[in-house]
Amino acid sequence: ASENSENSENSENSENSENSENSENSENSDNSANVNYQRVYDNGIVWYGDIGTLLVQYQSSVSETTGLGFRVHFDHSSMKINSVTFYPVDAIISTTPKSLMPDADNRDNDAATNYFLPFAWASLYGQWPQANQINLATIEFEKVHGSSANYRINYSPISVPAGFQFIQ
Repeated sequence: ASENSENSENSENSENSENSENSENSENSDNSANVNYQRVYDNGIVWYGDIGTLLVQYQSSVSETTGLGFRVHFDHSSMKINSVTFYPVDAIISTTPKSLMPDADNRDNDAATNYFLPFAWASLYGQWPQANQINLATIEFEKVHGSSANYRINYSPISVPAGFQFIQ
């Protein structure tokens, strides 16, 4: 009788340890799937001759946040900015071609880009932008003749809400 009780205890213990391992693994996999993110991206510059249009887009795991601040990096020797239009309300800075800043600290870790435009939106009540995916801005570029033809665009974060990961 004592052998049977030991075997049943051992099988219960091994089942319990397996169940706790499984629940830990499922918790870990659930946590990785529940990472809050803000993604800034584009589908490339659409060129019509020397004029190109870039649509900067946004996607998030949460439709209402406190906002977002980021930089759009590019090679100023290859293209200049003609105009900037941004869409969602609650912009806290008005980005214009004059907002252009040198990327002296290489914030995007790309030596081929040397300037950036800052963008920022904020909501005191955590209700920005009220959608999981929106268009943020349109930037019109003009090619600089005789340049290296580097039309690469990168993004880097300025400010991201607590608990969110910035991805591009």
